[in-house]
This record gives sequence, structure tokens and C-alpha cells, in this order.
Amino acid sequence: MKLSRLGMVVGVIALAAGGGTAAAGGGGRGGWRRVHVEFTPTELSVADAGTICDPGGTCVTASTITKVKQTGDLVGDTVEEDLIGSRATDGAVLPEVIMGTFNGTIKGCDTGVHGDGGAFLYAGTATFDPSTFARGSATYTIIEGTGTGSLAGITGTLVNGFPGDPDPATITGTVRCRAPH
Repeated sequence: MKLSRLGMVVGVIALAAGGGTAAAGGGGRGGWRRVHVEFTPTELSVADAGTICDPGGTCVTASTITKVKQTGDLVGDTVEEDLIGSRATDGAVLPEVIMGTFNGTIKGCDTGVHGDGGAFLYAGTATFDPSTFARGSATYTIIEGTGTGSLAGITGTLVNGFPGDPDPATITGTVRCRAPH
């Protein structure tokens, strides 16, 4: 009994001393770090994908953002599909559901041997104000397990348009990614 407990304690100490680094550090390519990011979407191209309504007048409008350039701490391209729910007779702020992909690099994250970056999927929720035709506050979550290339294993949450935000177009947040090596 004492010998097996001793073996277990030695195994745990070995993991704590570095035996578990490959799993915690992304396969030996360097450790993980949290990075605060700030970026701005530019060059938006939006295509209306149509509206469908039920007999009671509740509608869903789909739009596809076919191209967005990200500048700042994220540099790359985004495509996105948005669904906005509404009542045909109601001008209130509307709920919005978002699904998109980012392909590029993130400052402070591993950029790989060739600096090629990677990609990930994200999902989000937002509000949409039909009186200004603008997105209000939005929260985007990187979908765990979808990162590729230098962004494999990335997680995080990004926000924009929060109350009191001095620049609602700017998106900020924190991601967990591989540290540059």
C-alpha cells in the first residue's frame, strides 16, 4: 500500500515538475498565455440573405458579411452570418445571433514557423437597433476546438458596443493562446 501511494506521489510530482508540459503547453511548442486584444473591423461587405415571417408577424432576417478586414491586434479576414429576430410591427431593439470565422494572426500569440497564423470559429449574441440600422452591444465566444494552425487550442471572449463604450466599432477581449516561441 505504502509503495503504491509513493509511486502515485512521485508521478504527480513528475507531472508538476514538467512531465505534463506537453499537454499544458500545446505539444511542447511553448506555453499558454492570456492576451488582451483590441481590433477594429473595416471594409465590411454585407449581403442581405432575406427575411422569413410566420403568420403572426414574427420574422427572422439573415444577412451575410462576405468580407471584413480586421486591423489592430487581430490582422486577417472574417466572414459572418447574422440572424436578427423581429416582430414586423415592433420597432424595439432586436436580438441577433452571430456565427463567423476569423483567418489570420493575433498579436502576442504564436505565429508559427512561417508567420502564417491560423483560423477559428466564433459564435455570438448581440442587439440590433432598427432605428439606426446598427449593432448594439455584442459578445463573441471563440468556439473551443475549432482553432487551426498557430491558433490551435485558442479560446476567449470578445465584446463591443457595451454601454459607455467610447468607440463601439472597436472590439476588445481576452484570448488564451500559445505564447510565441
